[in-house]
Amino acid sequence: MNNSAINRALLEDCKGRIDQNGIMHHPFLLRVEAGMLKPEQIPLFITHWYKTAQAHREAFPGIIANIKDDEIRFELINILHEEYGSGDQSRIHVRILDRLLSASNLTLADVDSTKTLPATVEFNEVVSDLWSNGEHPVAYGLHFGLEYLASAQQQYFSRGMAKYGFLSLYDREYFDLHAEAEVRHVACSEPGFLLYAQDMKNHKKLLHGIQTAEHLLGKLWDEFDKLFFSEWQKKNVSSIKMEAEMLA
Repeated sequence: MNNSAINRALLEDCKGRIDQNGIMHHPFLLRVEAGMLKPEQIPLFITHWYKTAQAHREAFPGIIANIKDDEIRFELINILHEEYGSGDQSRIHVRILDRLLSASNLTLADVDSTKTLPATVEFNEVVSDLWSNGEHPVAYGLHFGLEYLASAQQQYFSRGMAKYGFLSLYDREYFDLHAEAEVRHVACSEPGFLLYAQDMKNHKKLLHGIQTAEHLLGKLWDEFDKLFFSEWQKKNVSSIKMEAEMLA
């Protein structure tokens, strides 16, 4: 097997590992998809998701500044360019997210005044530090892991939010948009992963970054699950699906 095939095998192995670890399809995501959030819980969900999305958005320029390879930086800038509307200020993603705040009768002041979950604080601190100061393969592994996990997460959110009639297509476009965008971001991120993987010494570093993404989002969804679905905490995935069918 040549080096290119070995690197591709590593990439596919990492993706397969994420697919099987339970975080990609966390019970919290299944419950949201099933419409188990009570309508009165939607504003609090939007508030805490806004805090998480804000942490990611503010940290992302750090990895672009940190990584020096122009090919990899080019792809990261493409992702950032899309996040900022691809040249159209009205399409800046955070402005589309703001519609959900308005639909939930919330303001940024409401978000700021809500206590941040410990897992969101950890997410913010770890991602900001690793992206700005971490070894490049570790920082990139974290980026790839977060994008790959988000490619499922945003689809769960998109399908879940569609179940609430008081949220129009316009209101919830942020999740619908990201359900597609994150798949593109994974594709944009794969060449950088393969470039780092050319050096065997980077394999463990890439994996370390991916494991950090799994740890951070695993803790985040655990805390979201406890906050919104404490009475279902001990139920397994099959029970969730059965309850979702009963509620449908």
